[in-house]
Amino acid sequence: SDGALDFTRSAAELAARINGLMPWPGCAIEFAGQPLKFGLAEVGHPSGDSSVAAGTVVGATGAGLDIACGEGVLRVLRLQRPGGRMLAAAEFLRGSPIPVGTIFPSRPMAPLV
Repeated sequence: SDGALDFTRSAAELAARINGLMPWPGCAIEFAGQPLKFGLAEVGHPSGDSSVAAGTVVGATGAGLDIACGEGVLRVLRLQRPGGRMLAAAEFLRGSPIPVGTIFPSRPMAPLV
C-alpha cells in the first residue's frame, strides 16, 4: 500500500513519493489490467487546460508521461511493465503507447513515516 498514488494530491508530493520509494517497493498504478510501475518523476510544466480531471494523461512525449494532478502536472520519467525492465519514458512509450486522455485510477495513499 506504500506504493499507491492519489492523483488528487499535488504533483510535488507524488514526485517525492515515487522517487523516495524507488527502487523498492516502488509505486505502481493499474493500466490495461496490469500494474505499471513508475520509476523516476518530477514536477512537469502545467498544461494549458486546468479543468482536466486528476489522473488524466495530458502528454506522452520523449520528455516523459505527463499526468494531471490535484495541483500541477506530474512528469513520469521512467516506467516498467510486469516482467520487463525499467525504461526511460521515451523508450517505453515507443513500444507501449499510452494515449493522451487516458485516466489512471487514484488509490488512497498511506502516510509514510
